[in-house]
Amino acid sequence: MKQIPIFIFTTLLYFVSNGQVILKNDLTPQGTVSVQPMKNDFHLRAGESGDITIYISNKMGSKMQFNVYLGDWRRDTAGAHVYSTPGTEARSCAAWLTIDKNFIEVDSGSIGIIHVKMQVPETPEAAMEMKWAMLFVETIRESKAPIVTKEMRTEIIPSTRFGIHIYQTPPAINQKELKLTSFVNVTGKENVFRIVCENTGKVQLNCRSYIELYSLEDGKKLTASPVEVPLFPGQLRYIDFTLPEETKKGKYTLVGVVDPGDEMDIEAAQLLINVQE
Repeated sequence: MKQIPIFIFTTLLYFVSNGQVILKNDLTPQGTVSVQPMKNDFHLRAGESGDITIYISNKMGSKMQFNVYLGDWRRDTAGAHVYSTPGTEARSCAAWLTIDKNFIEVDSGSIGIIHVKMQVPETPEAAMEMKWAMLFVETIRESKAPIVTKEMRTEIIPSTRFGIHIYQTPPAINQKELKLTSFVNVTGKENVFRIVCENTGKVQLNCRSYIELYSLEDGKKLTASPVEVPLFPGQLRYIDFTLPEETKKGKYTLVGVVDPGDEMDIEAAQLLINVQE
């Protein structure tokens, strides 16, 4: 999915007759569209409901049209998003969500508003685990003037889709637990090492992972750039690191680290490696 920079804007709104708003001090750059907030958290008990508001800022210079719809998603072992129809994933909360519109037009320089409501069923099972879904805001493809070349006649139809994260974590669900299950050299890749970790708790974790090398010859320390690793409950994640370019020939202690934050214990493992030129 194509990513477009998202910019935070203020909440000072001026309503106009068509139900849109004009935003004073809107920081969205000219020639772009922004959607906020991209991450939304509910903390509801069984039988409770809650609401959120999504704002679409249009600075494209012309009226824009958007389709609005719900979907399911998950992260695979590499952290990539995998999308599916509502109700596909076991932890989907898409069926609990209603949106006030499936289509919206936003004038240039205005803000479109989408209201989203969550209603948790009145059953004990509904409040036993974290659930999530995705709200999509997608530009409607409009045919543009054809581009004629010597070889062919083409028509450019640009489209952009924003994915808004929606999480529901019952207040009583708060167990946080992380396990680093493996730290190995990736087969066929001499200087690539893989950390395998799993979220064995009941809530999402936002981890930070990195590797450190300690030379057994001179004690010099090298560190690879850390990566941010969000983990859903029950998710297994592979995190691959390549040794820093400045790593010289020699023997090292290699340490793999996953830091879940939130005052939780760091998970770490180490290997003895021999780097060859």
